Amino acid sequence: MRFGQGTRHHYNHRKLGVDISVLGTGTMGTAVASGLLNAGHHVTVWNRSKERAQRLVTRGARAADTAEEAIGASSHTILVFSDEQATRQVLFANGTREALRNGALASAVAMAPESCLALAKDVKAVGGRLSDVQITTYPDRVEDRSSEFLLACDPQDKEDWARIFGSLGNKIQDVGTVGNACKATLGLALSSSFLTAAIAYSVAALDEMDLSGKVIRELLAGSLDVGIAEAKKCIPEMSHRTYGTGPWTVNSMVALIDTLTAFASNLKLDDAPLGAMGELYAKAASLGYGDRNVTAVYEALNPRSSA
Repeated sequence: MRFGQGTRHHYNHRKLGVDISVLGTGTMGTAVASGLLNAGHHVTVWNRSKERAQRLVTRGARAADTAEEAIGASSHTILVFSDEQATRQVLFANGTREALRNGALASAVAMAPESCLALAKDVKAVGGRLSDVQITTYPDRVEDRSSEFLLACDPQDKEDWARIFGSLGNKIQDVGTVGNACKATLGLALSSSFLTAAIAYSVAALDEMDLSGKVIRELLAGSLDVGIAEAKKCIPEMSHRTYGTGPWTVNSMVALIDTLTAFASNLKLDDAPLGAMGELYAKAASLGYGDRNVTAVYEALNPRSSA
């Protein structure tokens, strides 16, 4: 199978791996690049902060000096930037714009569905093709190739992207046309955004009643009937108040809940529960935990001063 078009260099996927570029090497971008390297692909990386990209060179990646060079080096490019604005600034800068011609790109950037559609339209206008992929797991599962993905592709690139992301995990959900992965992610986030706070409520309740944390750990982390996803990771951090700094922070959750509130409102859904959830995370941020991971929402329910 031939991947991509134009003068780009190609490899047979089954034998040697695919030439893939990853633009944006923050926590998730690094995990994507590392997972691709582990899968045997040929990976070129680029990041505005060159130091972050250089860390992947020791793992076998090639670091490009510019975004234009990175896109031109591969048949396929995965975008893992912080938001739509950062993505546009890179893709449509002088020099980079021309590199998009005939290129297959996949955006793993969290953005509103309408923003994704607008970006795809603008990429098409300069001759490229943008697909929409959303990663539904934490970075560690991407790196060890056990991740799950929502994939909404340009039809021309559907099979290629399914194979590439399939090398990072065996659960690829085809959700149709570009923009649908962003839609599905927001829909899923309406429920998942409540999970950490739900765990925090239970931990706080047992702490206040002086009951053993072992009970809640075993039930919430292991029971088929009352278990909650991520409880195994969250409970120790809440119990010992040893909140990490990523990958999802309290501040990022505040921003996400603002987005979800607007999303729910547009769908004419009751957004009051989201408003209450946003207040909890905003309170945790006001207590100085904005840069800590989302488990620090526990402080909004059971502040250290009263512990």
